[in-house]
Amino acid sequence: MRLEVSADRADVSTVYIAGDHVSKEFFGTFQEAIRNGNNTILQDRANGNETGGLMTRRDNQKKLRQLAGLAIANGWLRSNQREDDSAIFQVWKGIATGVLVPKAPP
Repeated sequence: MRLEVSADRADVSTVYIAGDHVSKEFFGTFQEAIRNGNNTILQDRANGNETGGLMTRRDNQKKLRQLAGLAIANGWLRSNQREDDSAIFQVWKGIATGVLVPKAPP
C-alpha cells in the first residue's frame, strides 16, 4: 500500500507531500496527531472561537499550493499559476473526482 499525505501541523514536525512514504508503524502516530488537531478545531468552534477557522483556512491554502508542482509537471497549470488558488483548487477538484490523473511526478 502506498499512502500519499500532506501535513503541516505543530504536533507533527515533518511535512509529508505526495510521493513521500510513511511507515506502517508511524502511521498510527500520524493519524492520532491529525485527530487531536481536528478535535481542537471542533472544541474551538463549540466554544465560539472563530480564529481556529481562519488559521485552518490559511493552513489548507498552504497545503493546496503543494499541488502546484504536480499540476505544472502534468500540464494542468502554467508556472505563473503556482499561487493561483482558484486554479489550484480546480486541479484538486479534478484529482479528487478522478477527472485528472497524474502521469508525471513533480
